[in-house]
Amino acid sequence: MKPLVLYKNKTEKYFIFIDKIGNNEILVIIPTGRLILIEIERFIERIEMPINEAIENAYITEAQRAKYSQYKVNRSEEEKEKRICFFIEMPSLEQKKLLDELLEIYRKGKN
Repeated sequence: MKPLVLYKNKTEKYFIFIDKIGNNEILVIIPTGRLILIEIERFIERIEMPINEAIENAYITEAQRAKYSQYKVNRSEEEKEKRICFFIEMPSLEQKKLLDELLEIYRKGKN
């Protein structure tokens, strides 16, 4: 599992990094669980750690953990929708070829 990226501000609070937006702003989950855009210069430290370690050591709040989990589920659904759209837009011969290749991979995995 990918480590969680946290940014610490001057008040010793940790923010869960989500994405970099532009040159100097990042999207983060703040301790109250809200998603906000903030200037990267407001932080004094960047650390990475597994999410369970961040929870155990109280680096993140329950509200942050819940929002992060919700965010990951939503992103997974978006990625799934993109893959489905990509498949639907493929010519039918390419769809068949891809399905045949996936079926072969599946069969090899079953043995």
